[in-house]
Amino acid sequence: LLKDIHLLEEEDFLVLEHKRTFANLKEFSKKGIVLDLVTYTSNFKHENIIYLTELIAQINAKSVNFTDYCKQLKEFTNKRKLLQITDKINKNIDSADVFDLAEREILSIRETTQSKSMYTSKEVIDTVVQQTFDRANNPNALLGLDTGFKKLNEVLDGIQPGFHVIAARPGMGKTSLAVDLALNLAVKQHKKIGFFTLEMSKEQIYQKMLIQEAMIESSRVYKATMTDREWDKFHKSAAVLYDSKIFISDDISKLEEIVSQARRLKKTEG
Repeated sequence: LLKDIHLLEEEDFLVLEHKRTFANLKEFSKKGIVLDLVTYTSNFKHENIIYLTELIAQINAKSVNFTDYCKQLKEFTNKRKLLQITDKINKNIDSADVFDLAEREILSIRETTQSKSMYTSKEVIDTVVQQTFDRANNPNALLGLDTGFKKLNEVLDGIQPGFHVIAARPGMGKTSLAVDLALNLAVKQHKKIGFFTLEMSKEQIYQKMLIQEAMIESSRVYKATMTDREWDKFHKSAAVLYDSKIFISDDISKLEEIVSQARRLKKTEG
């Protein structure tokens, strides 16, 4: 059963002797030795032999049930953590950051309980081979999402899953590029976009979007000195943006808040 020992942690045990024994077992698992009472006590000579003998006598567990026992133990651990979080929130109830504290603490439990999937080579290779076949049959198709910029698509092969950083000196057009990407994805490809702005207000960002969607000179929009034709384009662009799925926030400054809001958007809006 030592091969599955990673399913548990020392914190899953309350009794001090259980904690220490489990820590020893984790250390023991690295040596690849067959586990029994003799080999265990020879490796950990200071262990209480009476405690170990009584522990083994109490165990009536079959290996087929091991995973289920681990899940039960994890549930008890998570309930205990929730009680601790409740106590922590009560003690900080008058704090201005109590909501951030509650969300952060609960999120930490959720992250530890989410199981990480493992995939066989067959599953992964099949996906990669299929992608290559699809590319051969449609050589002009993008592997990722269309950025709206031909040269950028050629370099990135579209926006792939993961993190992408737009970096440049001030005034080089980073925000304009981000706005363009959001517009191309939301308006032309009908994707749902979360947009967090740390410097400009939400109104300023949407004004940029209107300008870029309508293709009108920015100074004419800022001063509202547009021609009748430009006003018409302006209203049509506003209608397009009105129906788009762009969710914007301009009052978030902490990374934890962005993560929290992004998770909420993913859950409620997809």
